[in-house]
Order: sequence, then C-alpha cells, then structure tokens
Amino acid sequence: MDLESEQYACRDFDVIKNVYPPNCTVQNHLYQANFIFEQDYEFEKKLDLPVECGVHNPPVSFIILNYFLNNYGVYAKRYINLIHPRTYMAPNSSMSNGIMV
Repeated sequence: MDLESEQYACRDFDVIKNVYPPNCTVQNHLYQANFIFEQDYEFEKKLDLPVECGVHNPPVSFIILNYFLNNYGVYAKRYINLIHPRTYMAPNSSMSNGIMV
C-alpha cells in the first residue's frame, strides 16, 4: 500500500478477500484499509475504480486475475501498474496491466 499511496495519492483501500486468512495489520496513519469478503463487495457499483492484484507470484496471480474476471468482470485494463521510481526499465521493454516492480 505504500507504493500505491506514494504514486497515486490513494488514502483509502478496499482489500477484497477471496480466502479466509486473518486481516493483515495496517499500521500507518497515511491510509486506511477496509477488509471486505468478495461476496460482500459491490463490484458493479465501483467499476470506475482502479485495481491492484495483491498476489505477485505470476502463476497464482494469473489464476486470481482470471477468477475476478470470470466472476466479477474485472478486466485487465482496470489493473494499475506499480513501478518504483528507482526501477530501471529497458527502453525496448513492454508491459501489460497489473505489473508491480
């Protein structure tokens, strides 16, 4: 959430949970996290909000991205890229949506 807060000035996060682990602790006065189970979240009312996938293991994130696409219509173009300002990106590289570096 630190990188999202720095790059996009986001201060309020909805964390959508599709599994049942305990909520992580957010100890930062700069932003707030609201933990919501997927069945309780109103996806259709928030279609204009950007999305970031919290899983950064490519095989697992692929499964989760497809899950949210098939079940809630969360398309790839909604996923934001989070690239740290000190990251070097080669001039001939290309990216799709949902990248975190």
